[in-house]
Amino acid sequence: MKVRFLIKILVSLIMLGLVLRLINFNSLKIQLLSIPLPIMIVIILWYAIGQCLSAFKWSLIARFGGIPVNYATALKAYFIGTFVNCYGLGVLGGDLARGLLIAEGHSMKAEAVTSVLADRLHGLTILALIGSFGAIISLIFADYSQRAFLIYILVGAGSLMAVGWFVGPAALLKIIPHKNKWRTKIESVLSVFPKQPSKLALISAVSVIFHLTQISLHWYIGLQLGAHITLEYLFVAIPVVNIIATLPISWNGLGVRENSYAFFLVPAVLDYSQAVALGAVWLLSVLSTSAVGGIIAFITGDFETVLRKNSTSHSNGID
Repeated sequence: MKVRFLIKILVSLIMLGLVLRLINFNSLKIQLLSIPLPIMIVIILWYAIGQCLSAFKWSLIARFGGIPVNYATALKAYFIGTFVNCYGLGVLGGDLARGLLIAEGHSMKAEAVTSVLADRLHGLTILALIGSFGAIISLIFADYSQRAFLIYILVGAGSLMAVGWFVGPAALLKIIPHKNKWRTKIESVLSVFPKQPSKLALISAVSVIFHLTQISLHWYIGLQLGAHITLEYLFVAIPVVNIIATLPISWNGLGVRENSYAFFLVPAVLDYSQAVALGAVWLLSVLSTSAVGGIIAFITGDFETVLRKNSTSHSNGID
C-alpha cells in the first residue's frame, strides 16, 4: 500500500474526527435511518446520471483534441477510472487509467491522458464561475455577508483558470525552441485543449448541466435529512465544497467534505449532525457508483490491460 494513500486515509480520519466531536450520534443515526431505501436508490441513480454527463463532456474534449473515441468507450473508461481512484487499487491513478483506456489501439497516449487533465481543469473553471455567480447574487439578494470573502476566492480562481486555459498552452510553446525534438509532440498534446468558441460553448453547456445536477442533488439529500437549503446557499457553498473535496489530500474527500459543509452551512441551514449525514450519503453515492466501474473492469478484463499499460508507461514514459 502506497505511503501517499496512507497519508490520505490519515488526513481523512483526522478531519472526520474534528467534526464528529461536535455532533449528536443519536441524531445522526436517526437522520441516516430516516432515508428509505427507494429514496437512497434515487439518490445514487441521480449521482450516476451526473457521472454519465461528465463522461460525455470528457468524450467531447477528447474528440475535439483529435482522439478517436466514441461515447461508449469514454463512458466505460470513465467509470473504470473512478473505480481506481475511489478504491485505491494498484499503483495507477484513475485519471491515468482513463487516458490509457481510450488510447487503446492507437499511439496517442499522451494526448489521451492530457484530455483527462483538460476535463478536470475545465470542470473546476466552470464550477468556480457558477460559484462566483451564486456569490454575487447572494450578496445582492441574500443574507450571506458572513461568507462575503468567497466572492473574491471564486471569481479569482475562475478567472485565473479561464485565462490559463487560453494563455497557458501558448505561453508554454513560447519558451520551447522550434528546433526542440519534443516540440511537435508538445504541440499535439496542447491541441487537446479546445479553444474554438463553438466547441467551448458545447462542453461548457454540458459542464454546467452536470454541476447543476450535483448542486440540485445536495438540495434533495438535504430535504431528506429535514433541512431546507435555499438556492443562494447551494450555489455559493456547494461549488466551494466540491472544489475543496477534489483536492488530492484525503480519501474521496472524506472528512474534508464534512468539515466544509459544517463551515459553510452550519448553523444557517444545517446542524452538525446533518452536515455529517449529508457527507455520509454523498460518500455512499460515490462508492456505489464507482463500484460499477470495478464490475465493468472485471467483466471486460480492462483492469488487467490498464495495469499492464501502466507498467509499460513507467518503464518507457508515456508517448
